[in-house]
Amino acid sequence: NFTAMTRLDHNRGLLQLAHCINAHHEGLDIHPTHIDNFVIWGNHSPNMYPDVNHATVRGRKIKDLLPHPDWITNEFMTRVQQRGKEIIEAAGKSSAPSAAMSCVDQMRDWALGSDNKWVSMAVIGKNKESYGIDSYGVDTDLCFSFPVITDGESWTKVGGLEMTEFGYSMLQRNVQELKAERDMVRNLMGCEVNFGESWVPRYGWLWRHYGGASLQLEREEGEGRYCVAELGISVVAGAALGRVVGVVHGNRKTSEAALEVLKVFRPQVVYLEADATSFRLTAE
Repeated sequence: NFTAMTRLDHNRGLLQLAHCINAHHEGLDIHPTHIDNFVIWGNHSPNMYPDVNHATVRGRKIKDLLPHPDWITNEFMTRVQQRGKEIIEAAGKSSAPSAAMSCVDQMRDWALGSDNKWVSMAVIGKNKESYGIDSYGVDTDLCFSFPVITDGESWTKVGGLEMTEFGYSMLQRNVQELKAERDMVRNLMGCEVNFGESWVPRYGWLWRHYGGASLQLEREEGEGRYCVAELGISVVAGAALGRVVGVVHGNRKTSEAALEVLKVFRPQVVYLEADATSFRLTAE
């Protein structure tokens, strides 16, 4: 599987909520880990949507403990959305330790499980565990931050949540932003590739992306298909962007087939070195 990190934003939101509750309710002594069901939706950008509508602390609704309903939109959301910029302006550098800690948090939960606790992860719309779960109007080929639960092997989106009209508008704002970012780099790819679950013929090949970090390439001959290569997305993306890319493992036939496919992305892709089991590529 493939995920991107919005855990830093998630952790910042939890900390802001805990600070606010403790400032207005003496003796509660709330720690960020006491807060459940808080979510970061969308892109890792100032348009992200920190959502407290489902959040609870020790069984109580967070919204019942906040000083005023307007605090969420007037202070909390802006603080979480702009926190990175605020730190850079104040300290003259990014908050690398916080980002590193958030990375550890995300990988720990992904590898060991979140103990049925919601965490925020940017994931590609669907994986096999999330079939039939509402995507909340988000295109399933976008990498978008959702509430997920992890079990130590995979992630599953939390489905069936009620969205306010404002919340839905925030999700759609993020969808449009991510689509715009995707469209900005399409010309770098040399061709369009469908990162969905459908088969798409490209120059006699069939491409299939399973929602994880691999792209399977199949050749159609007569009435049958056979797999000729399975590449890491980093290899494909590196070739598309004209950078040196890594080693692809397989037999010589697989290597030659994969090279032909990568030339669809970037005609300048050439061999640097090859042997019976692997080959290394670069783009001139």
